[in-house]
Amino acid sequence: MNILDLLAGKPEAPALLAPNYPTLTYQQLQDNIANLVQQLHTFGLGQGDRLAIVMTNGAPMVITFLAAALCGTAAPLNPKYKQEEFSFYYEDIQAKALITLPDTVEMAIAAAPTIMSVIVAQIQSDGTLIFNCVRPGVNNTMPSDAAVPNSDAVAMILHTSGTTSRPKRVPIRHRNLIASAQNIIGVYQLTANDVNLCLMPLFHIHGLVGCLLSTFASGGTLVCPAGFNALEFWKLVENYRPTWYSAAPTMHQ
Repeated sequence: MNILDLLAGKPEAPALLAPNYPTLTYQQLQDNIANLVQQLHTFGLGQGDRLAIVMTNGAPMVITFLAAALCGTAAPLNPKYKQEEFSFYYEDIQAKALITLPDTVEMAIAAAPTIMSVIVAQIQSDGTLIFNCVRPGVNNTMPSDAAVPNSDAVAMILHTSGTTSRPKRVPIRHRNLIASAQNIIGVYQLTANDVNLCLMPLFHIHGLVGCLLSTFASGGTLVCPAGFNALEFWKLVENYRPTWYSAAPTMHQ
């Protein structure tokens, strides 16, 4: 079992919404993720490879995270990092590739060493993505391990905040993510009728599990704007009628 098995919604049910973005159903989301994983395999990426993701919140980030975690190990990074910070995290996680959107986060691309592949996610008219490897890394052949990940495979790597010492890597397995999402569903009593307004950043465990995975595992709908803006909050509530959201204390203040 892996996190793709968490996508519990009916095929025709809306899975992912975002302002100025086409609605994606669960069937579209699952099909797109499967296609993207295959594309990553053709770029020489597979199980055990760490894939850095640098994107702001939004539908492309959601799709890319799921595809990266099912191909290898996803490593979402804060798009507001400085170039030297990107360099540190690439080296620390031994990233084999960077996935980003075109014409964004130039410092993230500048920090990527030549051994890393640079992959651009391009948005299609129906809201799905395709990946384009604009700069192959040192290994651009079919990976030896392109198998479907099992529950013990490492789905993603996050870092501690580094407040008191050097940031430390935290590997998180598929079974850890599945258990956490299911626990949240149980506590909040989420159902397929629920709509989550995702305000937390998707390079943070709160956003990735507390909002994204728990919503999909309940069969509900995820609304993912470009980020938190206090002035836009009530407009989003009025437009999308979410049944729940989760946010940090600073956002409420």
